[in-house]
Amino acid sequence: MMSATTEPHSPDSPRVEFPMKELLQESELDEAKFIIMHEPTIESFIASLHPLGSLYEKATSRETIRKSFDHTVRVLKQNNIQVRTVRQILMEHAQTEMGRKSLEEFTFQFFEYIYDGNRDELSADEKQLISDEYKRQTLSALTINDLIDIILTRPKVILKKSPLNTPLSLSMVQQNPLGNLVFCRDQQIVTAKGVVEANLNSSQRMDETKVMRYCFEQMGLKILGEMPSHCKLEGGDFFPISKDLCLLSTGLRSNDEAAHYLMEKEWTGTRRFAIVKDLYDRNQQRMHLDTIFNIASKDMCVLLEECYGPEAKWRRMVDEYVLDTSKPEGSGNRYVLHRRDVEFSEYLKKEHFRVIKVHVQHQEEYLINFLNIGKDRIISVHQDLELILREHGYTGEVVTIPFEAIKAMYGAIRCCTFVSRRPSSELVHAT
Repeated sequence: MMSATTEPHSPDSPRVEFPMKELLQESELDEAKFIIMHEPTIESFIASLHPLGSLYEKATSRETIRKSFDHTVRVLKQNNIQVRTVRQILMEHAQTEMGRKSLEEFTFQFFEYIYDGNRDELSADEKQLISDEYKRQTLSALTINDLIDIILTRPKVILKKSPLNTPLSLSMVQQNPLGNLVFCRDQQIVTAKGVVEANLNSSQRMDETKVMRYCFEQMGLKILGEMPSHCKLEGGDFFPISKDLCLLSTGLRSNDEAAHYLMEKEWTGTRRFAIVKDLYDRNQQRMHLDTIFNIASKDMCVLLEECYGPEAKWRRMVDEYVLDTSKPEGSGNRYVLHRRDVEFSEYLKKEHFRVIKVHVQHQEEYLINFLNIGKDRIISVHQDLELILREHGYTGEVVTIPFEAIKAMYGAIRCCTFVSRRPSSELVHAT
């Protein structure tokens, strides 16, 4: 197994210290305090061998990815945001004997022996060489980094009869890489109440939620719940606007069933829940809400021009639901439809946003997919974003970072960050 180029972790290194007892997010404008990211390594190289089949836009390289990733982490830390990578979390919690055993057991499900032939022809000794016991012995001899690489590449070891030297010989290793784990936004949503495990809509990505759930378990963090199989939910479709309102886009990736399940469980913690319906587009280039829309400040947002207005060819329509508190808790879905089929830009204006239209070329270059880290600070992957925002009166800080290597994988900085924020209501209470 090829190990990632990661510095060895010392058992004496400090454990993760969290700025909050739980991971929360009331508003996209609240101050970001803790971010989980995944640094692509061996799995992104394997996935890049066929970009389209891996949901990538084009091939990319590990060397350029690492440069972009390292620079991004430095910028986040300079803004007093605690950053942990998936690999760091897995390594930090595997330093004890119990933690190591836990990681081995978790890795077990991502690693498979397959005999290329009729198993009935094998002797008892030969069958032992493709047994679970032998697989566990193998895993116990590997380093922590090796175990993590197995999780990321999901190898299937194909074996066949050997005429000499050894009973079985390795014929082939098939790998099914988690090439999109880098987009840590999607495997869950973070709401005013906590973390909800998502249910990704692409077969290539189904195991990503298992990895993130395991990370949460190792950090001692509980999740509110998970989506049932018929409810498709991806984090790039979710926007927490305030403690009063959240948005969830449905269409290509997330579906209506997920929206109504979230409302039934009351997991968002908001009084209003707006479903932003993608009825006329459903294109991979605009797969998530954060590819066509984003929030710059409390009264300013950006929206793809082709999604702006009732006649726009890719317009989105909004159904707004309001929590009926007169109904007792536990009596089913208490959210009641309040407004139906409001064109998205009109809906945003009624929420007191100035809507800045963005050209499709800028959208395709991921200008819209910036990360708002709160306190009037934005991290962008496109040099034109600052100019566009300044022209409309934005006075906050915009930091532009190089991100081309990761943009090639069909995403940008917001896609790549799992964010927990200090709720603004907590700040008010503190004063």
